Amino acid sequence: MALTLQQKLQINDYLVKCTGSAFQWGINDCNTFAIQIFDIINNTNKLDKVKEKYYNKRSAIKFQKEYLSPRQIMHVNKFTELTDIDFEWQDGDVALVEHKYYATAYVYFNRVFWSVPEEQELTAYDPDTVKCAMTSGWRHNG
Repeated sequence: MALTLQQKLQINDYLVKCTGSAFQWGINDCNTFAIQIFDIINNTNKLDKVKEKYYNKRSAIKFQKEYLSPRQIMHVNKFTELTDIDFEWQDGDVALVEHKYYATAYVYFNRVFWSVPEEQELTAYDPDTVKCAMTSGWRHNG
């Protein structure tokens, strides 16, 4: 489902707000970034359930184990897994790169993927690079 103009403007405003903000576990990381995007898309406030609940990599992994799996988070936020490898990315799509103990979320917007990687600030990634590393792709279905 395509994002509305209002959702795109809100996401753009959020990207501008995040630009230059330092990485911080539980406050400004790939999880909190993606969940804030989900909140914009769904008009919810689920970030409050995650924000400031972990403070380093170890506690983030523990929190994620006790919370929901990345795939469950996608379903709860009304995303459907993309199964055709030849699809065109749409604004708001999510690519997950699932590692052994955690996952990294990348949100597609304005022809690039965005994430807040560990110890960095908001970063844009080439879609082909993310597609090669991703374990699953998701599109909002709401």
